[in-house]
Amino acid sequence: MGRYSGLSKWIRMYRENERRVKEEVWSVTNVLRKVVLDVGIGESTAVLKHLGAKVVGVECDIDKVSEYGYLGVPVIVCDFLNFPFDVKIADLVVFHFTLHGIDPAQHMRALTVARRVADEVLVIEASPEGCSAYRMYAELWREAMHSIG
Repeated sequence: MGRYSGLSKWIRMYRENERRVKEEVWSVTNVLRKVVLDVGIGESTAVLKHLGAKVVGVECDIDKVSEYGYLGVPVIVCDFLNFPFDVKIADLVVFHFTLHGIDPAQHMRALTVARRVADEVLVIEASPEGCSAYRMYAELWREAMHSIG
């Protein structure tokens, strides 16, 4: 074992979540020719581009903008909570494993911004199996999302 045994567990969980997202989300999400704002550029940006979306990245970390520059997608460099547009500019906003990185007290604000600039919002977050606390949280989250439309 050693100091990295815990890390390998998280890597396995991450890869399993990515496999599940590919099978359960990307395989049934039609983004062909849709304008998609991808909050937090990265692997999802490449997937969305591959699926035929007109992807626009939204990223506040200039190093990530440089790292994923090879994708050739336009990027709006800003904090999504202070998004510079007040009108619909996209068909879909995607939070692919990024909403958890926003202060939970600001989640409603982030989703309000997303609905202001796009017709649809897709939130993809990890769903650890066997964790009753997470299931309770997820159920509360689903109820909250259904209440705002």
